[in-house]
Amino acid sequence: MLLRSLLAAALLAGSLSPGYAQSRNGTIVGAVLDSQTGHPIPGAEVAVSGTASAQATTDLQGLYRIAVPPGTYVVAVRSAGYHGVELTEVMVEAGKTVEASTVLVSLAAVTSIDVVESASAVGATAQAMLIEQKLAPVISDSLSREELSASTAGDAAGALEKVTGVSVVGDGYVYVRGLGERYSAAQMNGAVITTTEPEKRVVPLDLFPSSLIENLRISKTYSPDLPAEFSGGLVEMKTIEFPAQPILNLSVKSGFNTATTFGQFLSYPGGAHDFFGFDDGSRNLPSLIPGEQRLFQGAFTPAELQQFGRAFSVNWEPTPIQSIRPAVAWSAVAGGTFGRFGLVGALTFDNTPHLQEEVQRYIRQGANAPVIYSEYKDFRTYTQQAKLGAVFNASVQLRPNHQILFRNTLTRDGEKSVREFSGYDGGIDSEVFSQRLRWVERKNYIASIEGNHSFPALGNGLVHWQFTRSLSTRKEPDLREVIRGKLPDGQYIFVSLGSSAVRYFGELEDRINEPQIDFSIPFYKGSLTGLFKTGF
Repeated sequence: MLLRSLLAAALLAGSLSPGYAQSRNGTIVGAVLDSQTGHPIPGAEVAVSGTASAQATTDLQGLYRIAVPPGTYVVAVRSAGYHGVELTEVMVEAGKTVEASTVLVSLAAVTSIDVVESASAVGATAQAMLIEQKLAPVISDSLSREELSASTAGDAAGALEKVTGVSVVGDGYVYVRGLGERYSAAQMNGAVITTTEPEKRVVPLDLFPSSLIENLRISKTYSPDLPAEFSGGLVEMKTIEFPAQPILNLSVKSGFNTATTFGQFLSYPGGAHDFFGFDDGSRNLPSLIPGEQRLFQGAFTPAELQQFGRAFSVNWEPTPIQSIRPAVAWSAVAGGTFGRFGLVGALTFDNTPHLQEEVQRYIRQGANAPVIYSEYKDFRTYTQQAKLGAVFNASVQLRPNHQILFRNTLTRDGEKSVREFSGYDGGIDSEVFSQRLRWVERKNYIASIEGNHSFPALGNGLVHWQFTRSLSTRKEPDLREVIRGKLPDGQYIFVSLGSSAVRYFGELEDRINEPQIDFSIPFYKGSLTGLFKTGF
């Protein structure tokens, strides 16, 4: 990224100043940049102490200039939201200019900084995110932790609905600038996330609770350090960072709505741990069923097929609930820095009942005009969705300029649903009544180890390496659906269709192992300043 104001211009302005020439003072110039992004930090206070004292404030481009008599000085740099830095033994000669540029580390870092260092993520304050968005080399939008906390959204998908040009469709799929989910991608802590969907490459973002997220960034244009798997937008999520002081936050919430709370609801007998989103094995495929063979007449005798059918439990119909409970949510966040070590952990859980009512019509082109082929007027889906999320991150400062981080993120989602609909079906030219019982369990686990290594002797160069392992699973055990047709007397009887009396079992597993390494260094050469970054 190039900065509009140039360090060379500051040097030239100092050399042409008449007062400067007459006093034969020396000049200290420099730029103050953010440690990870290389973005300038405006408003930073720079204080010089030694044989004389002077102060300055960085401008909008992060540049400062101070004229002082010849001598040896200590330059201290401070800015709100960042660790302070002191540059010692800055030698100033008469009539000459010395450079004293540095980078600042956000207060989310684990240790106090006594030397020039860049080994931490950006602190997610609203102001910092706005400055980064303004100075970013790509078109982007962002949400800080402050904005996420103020929002009523419970997950990343809901939070992104507040971003201009972003819409969320279906089960947490992000549309950026009107382009479908296939044109978007998602990252967690700089690594690509595996998916839980069997027919989509994208990740449903309703899996990630907002209380576990430090900030969200949506990049709408491409840059060389981003994966080339998107053309609409890239959603970058960062989990909560290490607090500067020990914290412990606990919260309990409850939610009510007129559509479901204390109203009639449909469910069905499941497992003992359904409330927490875990199937206890009661929906597993019976052990009597061959797992590696197709079941059809001819391969097995009629008696064997009958025995297979009797191995399943007889539970095809939903159970009414006269009064459904309110939504509940719990969360806890704890962490702090302890000497060279930093720890932060978070746990969040919520279970919310939903009721969706709709009318579905399917239209076909007739001989003269479009006609209704099928129409289901009473289409209702009753869902109880349990979400569990956990983060545990640890950091150790091996030396002042060398940091190792361990990150672990787990999200789980268990969805128990009952679907009913009735109406005219053009496929069989009859009124039908359908009932479906479904359980879907999704999990995302992301673990990474990464290192940040700063080298002040190499122009404040920073080496960042990371290895991330992502695992996603999806289980859909024992989906049951039965369709009944309507007789002339108004009664419904079983209809022998391919989609009726179905019991479906499905599993999916997706893994990604992703190594990364980057080297970045700020530069101030002639009329050009910025950040050089390379890696793979």
